[in-house]
Amino acid sequence: MVKKLKKAFTITELVIVIAVIAILAAVLIPTFTSLIDKANQSSDQSAVRNMNLALQTAEAEGRPSGVAEALEVLNEYGMDAQQYKALASGHKFVYSVNENRVLYVTDDYMIEYPEEYAGKYYDESVYGAAVTLERQVMPDDSWMDKEETGTQDDVAAFGTSGGAGVLKDSSGKMLAAKVAQPGQLISAMDYISDNTHDPTESNADTEFKDFTLFLSEDINLGGAEVRSIKYYDGSFDGNRHTISGISMSDATQQSYQTEGGSDNYYTYFGFVSIFAGKTFKDVTLEVDIDFPGIAGKGATTSSSWKNHTVGGAIGGIFSKGGVLDTTVSNVTVNGSIVSHSRIGGIVGYVGGAKGTENFAGGSVTITNCTNNADIKSAITEAAGHSAAGGILGNTNSVLGQNDSDTDFQLTISGCVNTGDVTAAHAAGIFSRAYQAGIITISNCTNEGNIYGLINEKVTAPDNSGDNYVTASGIFADAVQASIQVTISNCYNLGTISYVREDNSSEARSVQLANMYANPNCSGLQGSVVLGTGNGISKDGKSGQLVDPKIAGVAVTLREAVA
Repeated sequence: MVKKLKKAFTITELVIVIAVIAILAAVLIPTFTSLIDKANQSSDQSAVRNMNLALQTAEAEGRPSGVAEALEVLNEYGMDAQQYKALASGHKFVYSVNENRVLYVTDDYMIEYPEEYAGKYYDESVYGAAVTLERQVMPDDSWMDKEETGTQDDVAAFGTSGGAGVLKDSSGKMLAAKVAQPGQLISAMDYISDNTHDPTESNADTEFKDFTLFLSEDINLGGAEVRSIKYYDGSFDGNRHTISGISMSDATQQSYQTEGGSDNYYTYFGFVSIFAGKTFKDVTLEVDIDFPGIAGKGATTSSSWKNHTVGGAIGGIFSKGGVLDTTVSNVTVNGSIVSHSRIGGIVGYVGGAKGTENFAGGSVTITNCTNNADIKSAITEAAGHSAAGGILGNTNSVLGQNDSDTDFQLTISGCVNTGDVTAAHAAGIFSRAYQAGIITISNCTNEGNIYGLINEKVTAPDNSGDNYVTASGIFADAVQASIQVTISNCYNLGTISYVREDNSSEARSVQLANMYANPNCSGLQGSVVLGTGNGISKDGKSGQLVDPKIAGVAVTLREAVA
């Protein structure tokens, strides 16, 4: 039998087949993509419908104050909504605190669902902050759209004229910006963080050195998780407005670190993490800060107590070997701050970095500021890392009296604390000063209750290392004798006591005193409430423990209570 050979495809036939397939793909793929996108949108809208039904049902018991409470409501109805992400591309689930509804919004702020909102632009002045269910405010770059040209002489008038926009000089350099909506503020904060240098690597000027960021309106961030401005050496002017709904509780958030020596790394968190500008003023911040970020180089959450530094407004006023000239004025912080170690209601840290060549000189003034937030340093290790002050947490790495031309000077005046402060070293105004510096505290008042925090690892005081506890109405602890502190016309109206981590009281020798001051303390007025143990001196550890009777202070002794 003769076997017949099969005829193969010709090149022409193969080309025709490939062309047909390509044509079919070109026709069908967009169709399939459109069908998939419509299916995703339908699924997204179904999720929005279910979430809004739950929110509407729960309204009988009251509306959520922000996205965090809204997520709690949804969780009670079996929805882990914080994990919800829109399936359709270019869309987001956004919670409107004003409407108490989840809205299905495009990336360019157009609402597509529910139907009663469809086709409307998401106006933050109407609906509140555009907060996604992941608790992030959608950034709005519209503040860059309106540009004006001028000079530094025009900055003040520009900042107070309202609205949003940018002021540039004739070369195109930004001199100032103003924001009026939540998304605009977040966009401006991100812009500054993304376009600045790392201060741990260089002390060079940035484009923000002569820049001022203004607020034009009160801004409610709706409980969104706020990413700090990482580093800022410009100025901030709140125009006496309020930023509310600030939440900082993301334990994975990173920030700049500065090396403090012996492999200690400070990590800073606040509305601004590290500030090296000239002025920060005229703003009220309403915060809910609960263990933000991690601290220590390569640290995990479990070890983040070491040099974790938090401020309600500013994490750290910092200079790497430079001369500071910074004023923080008319700043109010409300709410709650709980974190690992070093905390200040207004500012967490002031100073420089590792090594004498990097110590900070110049001056920092904190004036007419008020902290109403309750503060707790939830330290579980050495007491020396647990410092909290109603106004300022701690200072370190500053130039002292042997460098007279660049001596660091800290002035705290006209400040008030009403929040309760809990830490191993707790003070109504300023907690701990390290190494050196000329410090003046005047015309300040503490009305909050001060608690010296102890635990099973802190059996204070034993005069060794940092294992002792101090609690003070005004100033708690000058660690080295080179620190010069002058305190005048200050009042303490709060109680001073100690508390164990388990909130129980136990009779032990815990040092509680109104203040340490070296070498002098004068002009104190008002009733100073002291716990037991007053009068114990720790030479070389905390400077001179001032006898309040010698200082002319009316003293009332009370038993230490929990």
